[in-house]
Amino acid sequence: MGQESTFRCLECDRSFNGDQSHCPFDNTELVAVKQDELIGKVFADRYQIIESVGRGGMSVVYRAQHKYIDRVVAIKLLHRHLVDDSNSVKRFQREARAASSLTHQNIISVYDFGVSAEGDAFIVMDYLEGRALDAMLDQGGPLPEHEAIDIIRQVCKGLIHAHKKGIIHRDLKPANLMLTVDEDDSVLVRIVDFGIAKVQGTEDRASQHLTRTGQVFGSPLYMSPEQWCGKSADARSDIYSLGCLMYELLSGAPPFCGKDAIETMSMHLDEKPLSFKEFNPDVTVSDRMEALVLRCLEKKPDKRFRTVADLLHEIPEKVSAPVVTQDQTVAVRLVDLLGTTPTDSSVKTGQPTTMKRRSRFILTYEKQAKLSTAILLILLAFVWIYQGPHEDPGSPGAKMIWQLELSVGETLMTAGAFSLAAPILELANWHAEHLDFILKRPNYEKRFQSMTRLASCYQLAGKNSDFERVLAKYTALDRERWEVLAHKYIRDIKSAEAYIKELRDKGESIQGHLTEPRLNLAPSVKVVVELARRLDANYSYELEYQLLFRMEQVVEKLYGPNFVGLAELKNQRASCLKRQDRIDVIENADPERGADGLYGSIKAIYEVNLRENLNLKPEESITLEQTSKNPGYIRSILSLGQWQRANGKLEEAERNIKLALEAAKKNGEFEPDELAEFYTSYANVLERLGRAEESRHCTDAARCHRQDSARALGMPYIEHRH
Repeated sequence: MGQESTFRCLECDRSFNGDQSHCPFDNTELVAVKQDELIGKVFADRYQIIESVGRGGMSVVYRAQHKYIDRVVAIKLLHRHLVDDSNSVKRFQREARAASSLTHQNIISVYDFGVSAEGDAFIVMDYLEGRALDAMLDQGGPLPEHEAIDIIRQVCKGLIHAHKKGIIHRDLKPANLMLTVDEDDSVLVRIVDFGIAKVQGTEDRASQHLTRTGQVFGSPLYMSPEQWCGKSADARSDIYSLGCLMYELLSGAPPFCGKDAIETMSMHLDEKPLSFKEFNPDVTVSDRMEALVLRCLEKKPDKRFRTVADLLHEIPEKVSAPVVTQDQTVAVRLVDLLGTTPTDSSVKTGQPTTMKRRSRFILTYEKQAKLSTAILLILLAFVWIYQGPHEDPGSPGAKMIWQLELSVGETLMTAGAFSLAAPILELANWHAEHLDFILKRPNYEKRFQSMTRLASCYQLAGKNSDFERVLAKYTALDRERWEVLAHKYIRDIKSAEAYIKELRDKGESIQGHLTEPRLNLAPSVKVVVELARRLDANYSYELEYQLLFRMEQVVEKLYGPNFVGLAELKNQRASCLKRQDRIDVIENADPERGADGLYGSIKAIYEVNLRENLNLKPEESITLEQTSKNPGYIRSILSLGQWQRANGKLEEAERNIKLALEAAKKNGEFEPDELAEFYTSYANVLERLGRAEESRHCTDAARCHRQDSARALGMPYIEHRH
């Protein structure tokens, strides 16, 4: 006879045998699962396993019956794949020790712990006919204050007992609070899961190591700020978690809930919880109770209650209960989840034991209208008040108007109606200039688009003076854009310099902070070099020089004198100096590197990096093959040769330019235009050395490469003859 199929309810985690398709308790569709091999067997020689009642990442819980005393118990079994993990077993053992030392009606009782003959670690505890508090909240939302207080007071009493024993729970949350219906139909709360509990004052070194593995323990929605920071937790940490739990009981949701654990952590560390009215206008919480909850949620432990006993003393024992329907009470919700009939005579005989599940926030037609109006107002505010990201400033509404004007202007241009298109494009150009009417940030990209269309319109219409006017504004705006960006980078560089000084004053190593945003400047080197080229093209030489020189200084402090990014910065600075004819600065820029000034320094940096990458010994030379693999090094050799040629060092120039040319040809990835420059430079130095025939051959080779480049562009080659 084959083994019976087992079906599991994913809502309540109960298992069933037979042919039913839906859970009889919550009507959730059942899914077929593999039969658990322990069901029906005797475990640890004395416990008859009846069914699986829950499972998690570390353990599975079974309902079982003691063979000799007919007692129904819950057995928590560590997953077998974790038995070989000593830390998992130690935490499991610590839970058993912590819970077994506690004897209180609001804390689950543990009777046994051990390792079976098959090597399974287990804990035996009370079996509770109840459900976790999180299931209650999911079913019916927030509780009225008088019922929430009853649960909170029971949790406080259980915690007081645990804290007196020196045990901090550290993972208080609704899922770790079991609710059962007592004999008098009152709700009894039991605290469970002491898996990450901390026993104060008794942790040895091994236990401390166990606790610090992973650094942070708890559930993100309920963890105290000190837990997030990996600091030691005491009773006040449990008070913070209890405050989160109290907030959820009264409002319907935890006080802090980000889109992920990192955002939730940030909210616990930095944000203040909303008042209950701000969070959920539909709930009613007394001022006294709200003050208690908010005090529990203080970021600094010293501002919270000193002990849970102090908190319990402040919580009122009785609160007048509002008029509620019979199916609103916690007891009835719990009975509904358990699928049993209450004995309380206040519940009418024959009343259905399953009630319709309710949304936490029921929307009436009036509320829907208010919500729709609020959403509409928010959308309108977004369209006109939100001023867009830094990369594309301007409100969505202003951008739509601008786009419409631009599209209409382009359509009229296509139709040849230039006189009609021009004023519309002028208006679009004005709107592009004023897109961000609150923060006044310029939107350069949209302004350039507007000016390009407007200039094209005037050109096609034959209005040359207007065309030149717009073109002049375009040129000035282009210069402004790069200068604004340069000033932004200079501010970042100054900030890095100030931070470096601050670290040095403290005696701290700079290298230990290189990954911090203020000092992580390596990725910005290429951006700064490219920005400097834009400034160079706009004749903004002094700003370009300031940017490059300051960047060089701070980058050298951070990464050392041989950082390859320095070579790129120095090379662009040399170009800036040449454009200004400041030859003396180039010659004297780096006297410690040799007699060839800035260009010698650039080649030296590339050479040091290449030798390090190749692991060359000091006596080993760099071969042509190795040189050809590094385009930056090849370029630095050419630039040095050109500089030496300009300074009359012709023999040295000939050696370097020839080496650069041979390496570039061997590299095979230089464009024809680039190779033409190498050949032309070599031809020039050969001519000055009196080697006319060799110079002519190089000139012809340079011409061939320029012809190849023109051919690739689909254009005729333009020959210039002396």
